[in-house]
Formats: sequence, C-alpha cells, structure tokens
Amino acid sequence: MASVTKVKHEHDGMEAARRSVGGAVAGMSQVLVGHPFDTLKVRLQTLDHSSHPSAIRVLKTIIKQEGFLALYKGVSSPLLGIGFCNSVVFAANGFFRDRLAAVDSQGRPHLNR
Repeated sequence: MASVTKVKHEHDGMEAARRSVGGAVAGMSQVLVGHPFDTLKVRLQTLDHSSHPSAIRVLKTIIKQEGFLALYKGVSSPLLGIGFCNSVVFAANGFFRDRLAAVDSQGRPHLNR
C-alpha cells in the first residue's frame, strides 16, 4: 500500500478569503440573474386569470409601465442574504476539502478516513 501524506497549505487565510469572495460573487450573480424571473412569476400568480396573460405580455407591461428596474424590486435582501450564505458555503467546502485531502506517494489524491 502506498504511503499517504497530508497536503500542506501555506496560504490558508488568503485561500479562505478568496473562496469567501468567490462564494459571495456567485450568490449575488445568482440573484441578479434569477430575480427578474421571480418577479415575473409573482406578477403572473397575482393577476386575474380570466384574461390568461402570457409571461411575455406581463414582462412587456412591467417594463413599459414601471421601467426595467421594476424587475428588481425587493432584490436587496436576497442579494445580501444569498451572497453571505454562498460565501460561507464556499469557504467551508474549501476548508473541509483541504483538511480531508491527502496524496499518496505517487501524487494521486486520497481521502483520509
């Protein structure tokens, strides 16, 4: 059986900060892309269903009457919350992956048990 050695991490603090920032950016990007769809979905759910409006028609109406930024109403709370959550998840994932990772004498990854 090949010998197993722990992986040495010289820049743990910088790596954790990099992962945290990456997680925050990923979470915020997720919200910025998805929030207009959530706004559109809520508008469709709250409309009178007798006229059967399409998503495209509702989208055009929102932009025409309220402006493009109306699609981002209420975005601040999820933007900060999901950004923070993803920041923690990315940092914790990296931390535990680093702690569990090891390499054998041939340089192949090996998880410690």
